[in-house]
Amino acid sequence: MTNEEIDQLQLVPETHPLLVKELAPLDYATIDAKALAQRLMKIMVGCSGAGLSANQVGVDAQMFVMQWPNMGDIPAGSKIVVNPELLGHSPTDATFEEGCLSFPALFLWLKRPDAVAVRYQTVDGETVEELLEGWPARIFQHEYDHIKGLTFRDKASKIKLEFALKKRNKIFKRAGIDYKKVLNGQAITQLG
Repeated sequence: MTNEEIDQLQLVPETHPLLVKELAPLDYATIDAKALAQRLMKIMVGCSGAGLSANQVGVDAQMFVMQWPNMGDIPAGSKIVVNPELLGHSPTDATFEEGCLSFPALFLWLKRPDAVAVRYQTVDGETVEELLEGWPARIFQHEYDHIKGLTFRDKASKIKLEFALKKRNKIFKRAGIDYKKVLNGQAITQLG
């Protein structure tokens, strides 16, 4: 993938097949990891997101970016994550409302472990192992699911998902947005 192609990447619609496919490891020889990370960050920040995975912009590579604000004892920060592994998680969970840039105006209350032990590479190929807690742990898990071909919709019960979809449809209707255009990727920028 050329840097010119990377510069043109945009969010794909929620029906895109890469969103439900386990991604290939990022190959540093064929993708400029720094350029892809910069593009992911630009899109994520521009859409006021907390995380963004490469498949959300149509790239089959295990990379995501994430950012979070000050949250209690956890200072604000950001990460670029390449070829991640989830090594373990805490026995305690927390429930929080999540959204996803791939599913505009859809919000689901999900339970996830409070802390996770992770291993990943940097854009330079260096290996990092660390323990993430709180908000960074939640974002990491959400984005890690993306590279495994899962979305936050897969984590919700059928009843919770149906309720959230009905609520989203009302939001679209009140805003005068044609949901079919969202599915075709024609209205994503209106929401981001």
